[in-house]
Amino acid sequence: MLRTLTLLAALVATAPAFAGASFNTDRDALDARSRDAGDQLQQAVQLTHGIFRALEKKNSAGVGQQTQQAIDAFDGARKKYQELAEQTPMQPLRFEPDTSEAKQALDDLHRYCAMARLDFPKTERDLANVAVRILENHVKVLRSMKFSGTPSDYGPIRVLLRSESFVMEVGIVTSIVWTIAPPAK
Repeated sequence: MLRTLTLLAALVATAPAFAGASFNTDRDALDARSRDAGDQLQQAVQLTHGIFRALEKKNSAGVGQQTQQAIDAFDGARKKYQELAEQTPMQPLRFEPDTSEAKQALDDLHRYCAMARLDFPKTERDLANVAVRILENHVKVLRSMKFSGTPSDYGPIRVLLRSESFVMEVGIVTSIVWTIAPPAK
């Protein structure tokens, strides 16, 4: 069973390689900070998958160590996104989706905000704060994880994978929405 879960984890891990959770912005002052936060997030995802590797090897000490490292890394990414959000303009968020993919991203953002019980962002800062709130929730999920190295881990692993997948999906969507929102003039 853990081999199957490891395969699922590997599949989830490949998704972030195609689209990052950083804000792909033309706003030069925020771009480097956004990419740095996105890089930290990708490192956190890798550490999460270290938990699954340790479970596969029945290395209980490694599970605890990897879990703590993943918590620290996700929390570090959350802090970087928080700093980014504080520097993001409070200007109203306008949308100019010009492709079906961009329109789908906007629809998805509405759906994800509802799922996470977040208000739909009205300003650019609100949009940046979506990442902060989603990461705060994911850190809580990670902190709640208790693994035993037995088949009873199936439930917690699924919860963790779903939470991580949600983080990545919301990250990709907010990045697209950020891109279709024109910068202040």
